[in-house]
Amino acid sequence: LDLQGNMLKVIPPAAFQALPHLTHLDLRRCQVELVAEGAFRGLGRLLLLNLASNRLSTLPQEALDGLGSLQRLELEGNLLEELRPGTFGALGALATLNLAHNALVYLPAMVFQGLLQVHWLQLSHNALSVLAPEALAGLPALRRLSLHHNELQALPGPALSQAQGLARLQLGHNPLTYVGEEDGLVLPSLRELLLDHGALQALGPRAFAHCPRLRTLDLRGNQLETLPPTAGPRPAAPAALQGKPTVGVGCQGPGRCLETCPPRSNEGLWSAWLLGTWRGCVALRWLYLSGNRITQVSPGALGPAQELEKLHLDRNQLREVPTRALEGLPALVELQLSGNPLRALHDGAFQPVARSLQLLFLNGSSLEQVSPGAFAGLGPGLQSLHLQENQLQALPALPALTGLGLIDLSGNPFRCDCQLLPLHSFRRRLPVRFRRRLPVVSDVASRFGRRLPVVSDVGATCAAPPTARGQRVKVAVAAFEAC
Repeated sequence: LDLQGNMLKVIPPAAFQALPHLTHLDLRRCQVELVAEGAFRGLGRLLLLNLASNRLSTLPQEALDGLGSLQRLELEGNLLEELRPGTFGALGALATLNLAHNALVYLPAMVFQGLLQVHWLQLSHNALSVLAPEALAGLPALRRLSLHHNELQALPGPALSQAQGLARLQLGHNPLTYVGEEDGLVLPSLRELLLDHGALQALGPRAFAHCPRLRTLDLRGNQLETLPPTAGPRPAAPAALQGKPTVGVGCQGPGRCLETCPPRSNEGLWSAWLLGTWRGCVALRWLYLSGNRITQVSPGALGPAQELEKLHLDRNQLREVPTRALEGLPALVELQLSGNPLRALHDGAFQPVARSLQLLFLNGSSLEQVSPGAFAGLGPGLQSLHLQENQLQALPALPALTGLGLIDLSGNPFRCDCQLLPLHSFRRRLPVRFRRRLPVVSDVASRFGRRLPVVSDVGATCAAPPTARGQRVKVAVAAFEAC
């Protein structure tokens, strides 16, 4: 029954008693200010009740009686300021309860008692500043809790720890300034913890020590200057540190650690001497350090990481390829170095990862010179090479790169003379296969959760001499006749 958009104001007692077979009732945007006690009695088969976007400021204790089969209750976008224990006691089959976008400031003890089947509780976009220690008691099936966009100034560890089965916890956009072991967060089943866009200035070294299954830690958009080693049987993964002025990053200790670590756009990260930061993180697969101010990656900082497949260091301040730091990464498939002021590639720059590397991004890196042995060791396994938007006038021969499916050299001021003859000859020998999707590249892309567009042939263009200007290197035959 869809009644949304009417001006009902009040739901009287037994208002729907004549509809005992009703399963879905939509009362959104009906300007409801009061739900009388027993308003829904007789709706024993109702599965969904939507009271979102009304003007409810309170719920009488027996307002929801008679809804023993209800699985989903939407109360989002009302004016609720408080919840009384027992309000939801008759909803034993409820699976999802949405209380987002209300005006709640406090959760009393046992307020959700009786909700034995609830697996997702949404409390985001309220004004919650305090949770009673037993506020979440009586929720044995709770797996997901949304508390983001509230006014929590301290982590309510004792209250949260009542939900022992919790797997995903969203606490972002709260004015939390510190999280430590003393906050008492004990969640043995927790896999994802989101603390993004808060006011965190520090983390205790054992803040998450009692969350042994933690795999995702999101700390984007805080005010962290240091991040201590993460303690616990298997430290958190992935850790997202986007937008924080991070100075030091640490993740040491035994066992499995990060699987994905995307600390992007950390404006204060001037230098990444990542000494042993991820040592012991044997399950680390994807590491994102994009958009920081990293000037140096020291030898041993990244490895050994036997399973690392994807490393993003783009948009930093690296002045050379961190060759020695790439040692100990035998499974690396994708290396992203674009947007760094590299200027030159030296001999053997990618030698440590030459056997496994398939995707190499060097575009927009101010490259002016590439040494003859810069790509030494790279062979048919390399599928994609991005060198566009640099300052290259010449490029050495690339005879070993026979497996390339995409080589992008556009946006370089190439000088089409005898020095560029190896590139001219190489491109003329390349098979015409740029218009089809490459299985290897697609397979890699699918593993990273995305699909690549159809590859097109993006070629190099002559900038000099004047007689060849604008011609593609591949077809500028006249410019190389004298060579």
